[in-house]
Amino acid sequence: MIRPTLALFVRALREDNRAKFPTIIRTVAVLFLLLLVWMNESDFAHNTAPGLALLTMIAMVNFFGLTITGIGMFCSAITEEKEDGTLSLLRMTRLNPLAIVLGKSTARLTSGLLFIAVQIPFTVLCIALGGTSFAQIFKVYAILGAYLFFLCNLGLLWSVLSRRTSRAVGMTLLTLALIYVLPFILYFSTGGFLFGMRAALTPLQQLQSRLVGANPFFDLISTVVPFWGFPFAADSIAPSLMGGLVCFLIAWAVFDRFSSEAATTRSPRKPGSRKRRFPRPWRLAIAWKDFQFGLGGKRGILIRLIIYAALLAGILGWIHHFNHLSQRDVGGAISTVAVMIFSVELGILASRIFGTERKRKTLGSLYVLPSSTASLIGQKILGTVLTFIPCLVLWIAGQMILDASPHTEHFALRWSEVSSALALALSRYIVFAVLVAYLSLRMRKGALLIGLLAIFLELIITNIVLFRFVFGRQIILNGNDWQTAISHLQLTVAAILLVTSLVLALLIPRRLAICAAED
Repeated sequence: MIRPTLALFVRALREDNRAKFPTIIRTVAVLFLLLLVWMNESDFAHNTAPGLALLTMIAMVNFFGLTITGIGMFCSAITEEKEDGTLSLLRMTRLNPLAIVLGKSTARLTSGLLFIAVQIPFTVLCIALGGTSFAQIFKVYAILGAYLFFLCNLGLLWSVLSRRTSRAVGMTLLTLALIYVLPFILYFSTGGFLFGMRAALTPLQQLQSRLVGANPFFDLISTVVPFWGFPFAADSIAPSLMGGLVCFLIAWAVFDRFSSEAATTRSPRKPGSRKRRFPRPWRLAIAWKDFQFGLGGKRGILIRLIIYAALLAGILGWIHHFNHLSQRDVGGAISTVAVMIFSVELGILASRIFGTERKRKTLGSLYVLPSSTASLIGQKILGTVLTFIPCLVLWIAGQMILDASPHTEHFALRWSEVSSALALALSRYIVFAVLVAYLSLRMRKGALLIGLLAIFLELIITNIVLFRFVFGRQIILNGNDWQTAISHLQLTVAAILLVTSLVLALLIPRRLAICAAED
């Protein structure tokens, strides 16, 4: 009984141990820790607790890195079998639901825990640097391990309930926001930072305090830097373990119901249902196809614009309820939200521009059309960028409100200072989009995840370099002040990123032809 149940789990572990990619990722994690030590080595003599500062940086990087990695890795545990049509084949074997759930999720959890465990011997160096202890280090990794356990089983639950990985990812993000972000907003909205100091709390206030205290992020802050913590003791290990266990049991209980053939396939259209009429195709048929079927056409743009405007109105209304908003604040908030929405859509569309065609095995059909590879890529890009119209409309509206607001003339004086930062931000967007599009032709899953991790690591390393070489005053560029030094370094990093994106862009046509030949 035990051996068949663990058969898929043992097989997945063996494949993980023999694969090169997990070993490379763990090695990169160790090298990154050593890089953090080397980058901060010059500040150790000027800091009273350099080990504590390094442990804080390691904890924050691990938390956000595991969140991004876990969502991409755990939410596809069951949905990848549904999308490939192989879940029914697994059900035809002797594997019971528990064996499938253990093999598809717990093996990935083990890989994630090994990723955390390999860092512990090197993080112990923080004790020698001073300012921290064994108890702090072990509790930090215990919090991260428990949080990874909860994230794994939460992603597993939505992977069982969903047909597509994209839906599982979206529902997991929504659940995390409801569990961790919403209680934090309610806590401060009701004056939690004031009543946290009181001895007697109402039941509602106690519930809010417990929910905020169960947040792993705040637990890490309270563990590493206690004087930055909340006025109540935060403990997220037990809630994370209990929540993960509950999610696993629910996923196991409902697996049979949501893994049948009827649950994994879309219901056919009813005979009397009305079919949607599409407009006449453009002259650029491939661009029209991506715009009409992939993005929803004009109706999809209008729906996105309405949803984004309603979301923005809700955010501004909530902020205005607690603090008066000026015209400049409203314009800045609209522009900021537009940029955030653009960032999310850019990542999703970059992973789908070629990934969807490869998954559906239609690249070969596109290549038989009387058009060159450059024309094919250009039409795909044209049909995709049209979805950014709602973001552009919101951003223009925000800039118009900013220009019409009083006391904005001083922004023009600082253009020379912010131009390098703007160039660096644009270069990051370009290299991120090109990298994700290229990786979608190299791997069937995880292109967006790897692209996010690459940009995340580049952002951390760039900021560390700026802090060390500029604020540490270890370089002087032509006798200029530190603002000029920052601008020069930002332009250098932007040039490196643009060259990298150019190299990747030149590799895409050849890789696209190879994938089309395989299809």
